[in-house]
Amino acid sequence: MSILDSTDAWRRITDPRFSPLLTELAQLGEADVDPALVARLRRDFDAEDLAVGFELTAARRRARSKFPSADEMLCDVEGVAQASGASVAAHKAERFRGDRRIVDLCCGIGGDTMALADLGQDVSGVDNSPVRARMAGHNADVSIENTDVARYPVEGALVHIDPGRRRGGRRLWRYQDLQPGADVVEPLLSAADGAALKLGPGVDWDEVPDRSKRECEVIGGRSGLLQAVIWCGDLVRVGGQHTATRLESGLSYSAVPDQFLAVAAKPGRFLLIPDPALERARLVAPRIDSRDVFELAAGLGWLTSDEALGDPWFEEHEILATMSWRPRKILDWLQSHDGGVVTVRTRAGAVDTDREQQSLRGSGSTAYTVFGVREGKRIVCYITGGAEDSSG
Repeated sequence: MSILDSTDAWRRITDPRFSPLLTELAQLGEADVDPALVARLRRDFDAEDLAVGFELTAARRRARSKFPSADEMLCDVEGVAQASGASVAAHKAERFRGDRRIVDLCCGIGGDTMALADLGQDVSGVDNSPVRARMAGHNADVSIENTDVARYPVEGALVHIDPGRRRGGRRLWRYQDLQPGADVVEPLLSAADGAALKLGPGVDWDEVPDRSKRECEVIGGRSGLLQAVIWCGDLVRVGGQHTATRLESGLSYSAVPDQFLAVAAKPGRFLLIPDPALERARLVAPRIDSRDVFELAAGLGWLTSDEALGDPWFEEHEILATMSWRPRKILDWLQSHDGGVVTVRTRAGAVDTDREQQSLRGSGSTAYTVFGVREGKRIVCYITGGAEDSSG
């Protein structure tokens, strides 16, 4: 039985008489199980209530990295994993700012609902799970309906929709695998005045309908890619374009996507690594435009140039030496150049980074970054100084 089937227990858990239980559970470490304490709790509380208490405690612990109000939230572990964190939710919510009604469909525990409610507008939500609907209502302090989103009236409203992207514990990436599916989602997007459709960043853009009128945004943060959003109707800023966004720096770049990159005849002075959001949004080629920047190897996605770009969308690494990937030869070069700590980076598993970092580390005082890149049938080594990230 799913923990979300315990509807009555989730309703009871917010009763003040359960506060001592939650306080005791919160004091336990994640892997810290005191058999005596558990035995006593089992005498004092119903098994279903106790299971919900453990779930809520674990979920709040995981939510702390996403939400400032984690310890007051009503949530489950899976719901926290699926929810937008506070920073990305606040970023999206800014497009909804105004005086129109907002509806958060498939709202889950209310990660986006909370940010939308902070705008001070008329906000409501919908979820087909009675427990998740209760959670979102508690967390965002707005009205949440437990009903089928397909029948919910969205005409005249701005809509945020977050379809399920997991089945049987497996993450789904294809647009056609959304839950509810495109046959439900697309009519909702069309009926609303404006809409934001939340997707995983791995979505295949070619599967997304009507992209010539919509805006496709990829949002990244310090931990990597966070999510993709399809903006529709009145919420579109640049129709037919893609947008890359970096939350921590506030950078945003929009252009018509293009994937064509010429391959370098030989490496230049610098190795350039595009920001993941820029690359996933297919905006690397538009960003470099007519500058003399080339792909290091066909399909690799890493670039090279003779001049530094000084562009915050790219890491820049000055190439100090180039050679075939022969660990003994690489180590000899590093040792002869005062090599100490070595960071090894690669793509598509061309080299074992953990193993090579250990084997190439020296006793010197100079740090180096070594790149192992597959070019055709061989692996090429590029030795560079420490990373110079133009974003600061």
